[in-house]
Amino acid sequence: MMAATEVAAALAAHSARLVVEGDRIQLTFPSDRPPPADLIELARANRDSLRALLLAGPTLRYSNTLSALRARCPAYVEPADWQRAVADGHRFLAAWGEQAEALGWTARDLFGLHTPPEQPAANYQRLSRYDETGLVWLLQGRPVVALTAEMAAIQTASGGTLTYRKYNKPAFGPVGDSLDDFDGVSSSDMLTTVEENKTA
Repeated sequence: MMAATEVAAALAAHSARLVVEGDRIQLTFPSDRPPPADLIELARANRDSLRALLLAGPTLRYSNTLSALRARCPAYVEPADWQRAVADGHRFLAAWGEQAEALGWTARDLFGLHTPPEQPAANYQRLSRYDETGLVWLLQGRPVVALTAEMAAIQTASGGTLTYRKYNKPAFGPVGDSLDDFDGVSSSDMLTTVEENKTA
């Protein structure tokens, strides 16, 4: 069965909105594009979890950004990536929202995307620009296990840790595409995998 965050993300993918009204949840959607009946049934089955999710909500600092993201898929982002980011955004803010706010993480640090060029190439994807991609887009279902003012540690499926650095992210591209190419900082220092020591 889908978790409440996944149900909310799937509904958002169909331009459906959930609104809490007292003890009830109202589901609204465009009359010409209703969500699939099985998804509506999932929402009914998860109504208590969805209500709790909506009432808990993100901290005020991030609520408008997450609401805007939930409302529609950004241009040049695949719908599956968008749905995953909405679900990851809810999970992250529920677990780390207050701490992120206290540590000075901005909505852009968490949800930012590259601004598309005026005439993007046919294969252009906003998520291909890691140097301008917010943390939530890179979680891909993985939990954050530590957060500081400058970095987030993301747990991998194998038990290792990815380190996301808020500042000085490289532009992964040809030499000269990043200032890091000129000051001796390795691009691999910006997003590193730390494997656990395993003993036989």
